Amino acid sequence: MNKQKIAMIFTLVLLLSIGLVSATVYDDFSGSTLDTTKWTEMAGNLDEFGLNPAHTGYYHTAQLTAADKGILLMLDREFNAGEVLQYKTIYQSGSGNAISRQYLDGDYLDLRIGTNYQNYPEYATTANIGYWNGDSEVGNIIGTYSTKVSFGENYVDFEITNPNGGIWTHRINNLQAPYTYGIATKTGHNGIVHFDYDDFEVLTDVP
Repeated sequence: MNKQKIAMIFTLVLLLSIGLVSATVYDDFSGSTLDTTKWTEMAGNLDEFGLNPAHTGYYHTAQLTAADKGILLMLDREFNAGEVLQYKTIYQSGSGNAISRQYLDGDYLDLRIGTNYQNYPEYATTANIGYWNGDSEVGNIIGTYSTKVSFGENYVDFEITNPNGGIWTHRINNLQAPYTYGIATKTGHNGIVHFDYDDFEVLTDVP
């Protein structure tokens, strides 16, 4: 049996063993304007946010002068158990208090988790990307972060890979499907930042 046939059989066995997964592009921001059937912008007062001819291909957020401002971008769909959301956060630049954060079922993830100073005394915050009175557990490194959010029946798993390959994971328990989700860029009084978001995909198990 040649190597090509062996590879095909191995791939088939692997697919049968793990089940089939359907991946759907939710939005790659390839249009010139934000699709308001998929997104809702809330509390947006950053210097720059959204899509325009200069930022087609990703969702752009930036605060150009130090100020306490932010934008929350909500996905206009609910997530059921068995679904997975994947997307990229591109940390272009930043100084002072400036973070990208997740919004789950009406609350920011960093507020749900808090920070376990006993285990991680070197970090001032958790779950976020960036800096808020200190570095986040996830990372304060310029570059692209990959986020994977796996929705269970009564829990949500987070996995964020930073530009250096480090992986941060956390599970939120005692929840109930379906779930709502959003992303936010936030600066403090001394914060300047540029975050972009791209390649939102939804993965669903196929029975």
